[in-house]
Amino acid sequence: MLEEIGLSDVVLSFQMKKDVTLVITGASKLDIPGEFTISIHERDFPRVNIELSSEKFTQPYEICTLDYLFSGRTVRITEGEGAGQNGTLVVAATIGGTQQNRIRLTDGSIVTVDGDRLEWV
Repeated sequence: MLEEIGLSDVVLSFQMKKDVTLVITGASKLDIPGEFTISIHERDFPRVNIELSSEKFTQPYEICTLDYLFSGRTVRITEGEGAGQNGTLVVAATIGGTQQNRIRLTDGSIVTVDGDRLEWV
């Protein structure tokens, strides 16, 4: 399906709230942005099989997840910039193999913090 649309620089994002949403974004050959979205209710997700391609990709897609399961929980930054500050988890995300968390600090600002630099409060 992706090959037929002809997108390049593709990012596959799984957003997990009440529904699991697969969002595929990229650029067309005319350098026009493209996107399509597939939503699957959480109860149906274990039965869904998604095949992106039957062949190996010459340029692998970047896989990302956005997990809202722990949204609203209090966390503390343990090291690096902002160490010792508490905040509220907005979303836990992975980009490739790296976990990045969006945290709303008590002053209202939002920062991105690596997963290994946080602890639950």
